[in-house]
Amino acid sequence: AMIALLEIFNQLKPYCKHKLKTNVVSNASLYCYLKRFSEMKEICVVICGVLFGYFTTPISPSGEEMTIVPTVGHVPSGLPAFCPPWDIPAFAEFTAYPDHVKHLVVGGVSVALTSFL
Repeated sequence: AMIALLEIFNQLKPYCKHKLKTNVVSNASLYCYLKRFSEMKEICVVICGVLFGYFTTPISPSGEEMTIVPTVGHVPSGLPAFCPPWDIPAFAEFTAYPDHVKHLVVGGVSVALTSFL
């Protein structure tokens, strides 16, 4: 169903663009609104998924919520403690070859510059 919704949004955007380009549209504001709405298709699919999960959650006789859709469960808050990689064998193996470090630094700088530009 969500794939079909995405496909509808993908077809709606060019349709609204075409209608807005023809100046004989009486509901231009409606087509402008629909075009903007179709550009936010991913957010709409997420909202539909959340609403589906919310409205399909029955409450058991004991008062607990039972989900039809599998959920992740409890996610602990915060981040784990920082652990530097110096003691990991993969780090020692990686730094044993200076060419690997050089390629990593050059690649990292290249990605940083291209994403900055």
